[in-house]
Amino acid sequence: MGNLRIKMTLKKSLILYTLIALLAAFLSGIILFSFFEKWKIIIADVNGVPVKFVRNRTMVFTSDSMTIKAVKQIKLVDIIEVISIILCVVISVIMLVRQYYKRILEEPISILKQEAEYIGRNDLSFECSYISMDEMGDICRAFNDMRLKLIDNQKKTWELIEAQRQLNAAFAHDIRTPVTIIKGYAQMLLEFYESGSLSEEKLEEILNTFLIQADRAERFSLTMKEIHSMEEWSVDKKKMSFQSIAEQLKSGAEGMSNDNISIKVHYKNDKREMFCDINLINEVADNLVSNALRYAVENIEVSIEAEDDTLYLYVKDDGKGFSKDTLYKASRPYFTTEKNHFGLGLAICETLCKKHGGNIELINSINGGAIAAAYFICI
Repeated sequence: MGNLRIKMTLKKSLILYTLIALLAAFLSGIILFSFFEKWKIIIADVNGVPVKFVRNRTMVFTSDSMTIKAVKQIKLVDIIEVISIILCVVISVIMLVRQYYKRILEEPISILKQEAEYIGRNDLSFECSYISMDEMGDICRAFNDMRLKLIDNQKKTWELIEAQRQLNAAFAHDIRTPVTIIKGYAQMLLEFYESGSLSEEKLEEILNTFLIQADRAERFSLTMKEIHSMEEWSVDKKKMSFQSIAEQLKSGAEGMSNDNISIKVHYKNDKREMFCDINLINEVADNLVSNALRYAVENIEVSIEAEDDTLYLYVKDDGKGFSKDTLYKASRPYFTTEKNHFGLGLAICETLCKKHGGNIELINSINGGAIAAAYFICI
């Protein structure tokens, strides 16, 4: 019986258990009938009553030869016989129900109850496992599938929350860059204006920088409304000359300099044309320069190079360089060695570089200081 639950459905196993119970009741009834018939014969024999049997083996007593005592005793045995047979059937049914519940239903019901209690506590660690080919096995498997889907949905929800948190932090982190550049050029404009040494050419350069940075801030703001994570950032490559790319990067980097730290940008004249997303490259450049500003002592050097269809960007500072732990973990989201800093700059750079077919590497200069090298495939 222990293995029947593995091979049969609930309906078939219930029919089988019922048949077994009926068979047991029938056999018990035959045994009881035979026992009580023998008992009646003994009573008749003790009282000297002649007995004859008919074909169906029913005992017939001639009333005229029976004593009143014998009749009463035989009638009592008849009552006991009926009650015993009824009790036999009832006991068989009770045993059937008990065995059926114990062997077929008790274990899966207990497992399902435990699973419901765990889920009610928002604990999805309990595995609803019950090996059986019947309906109870199907229900347990369905509950376990539901548990796994809840785990998957919970994981996706947490990933979505984390992605949104990272996106919000990235927005707060990166929106400061164009604001810083605009602020720097505004101060420069004010100084030139007060000294009266502002040429029309320089004024036009500063105003163009204002427009570029304002456009970047607006584009970044609109992008943040449309996407739910940095992974959804779309790459919009356009044909540009290397010279134009380098000039935009130079303008952005120099606009981030301050009274304490100077930023020098180096690039060679190159007439080649490249397909790139200048806004994406600007985001990476600004993040790398922004990071360098936090650790530089006096100078930051930015080098822009092109080789074949690849654009290279190097940002070097004269600070103390990266520690071993920082070199290993720097590009991880939220890793930072400073308070009140998100720790997202390099993680954003790595994500955006990969979207442009490139990547980012961090090394320490042999002359001291840190170097962040980013490259972009521009085809």
